[in-house]
Amino acid sequence: MSPQEATYFGVKKGDMMKLRVGGASSVTFNNVHVRIDPTSRLNVHMDTDEANACGLHLTKEVEIFK
Repeated sequence: MSPQEATYFGVKKGDMMKLRVGGASSVTFNNVHVRIDPTSRLNVHMDTDEANACGLHLTKEVEIFK
C-alpha cells in the first residue's frame, strides 16, 4: 500500500492485518503482512488455491482491517 493508505489504516511496514472475503464461503485471513511503498497502491497477493477456496471470484465483499 502507499504511505497515504497506511496512514488511513493506521499501520506501518511490518504490521499485520486481517482480510475478510465475504460471500457464501466467507473466510478471514489473519496475519496479512503490510508492505508500504510510495510507488504502490493497495493490493493483496493471494495464492490461487486460497482464492479458489474462499470463492474470491464470486464475491464483491472484501474488507481489510487491523
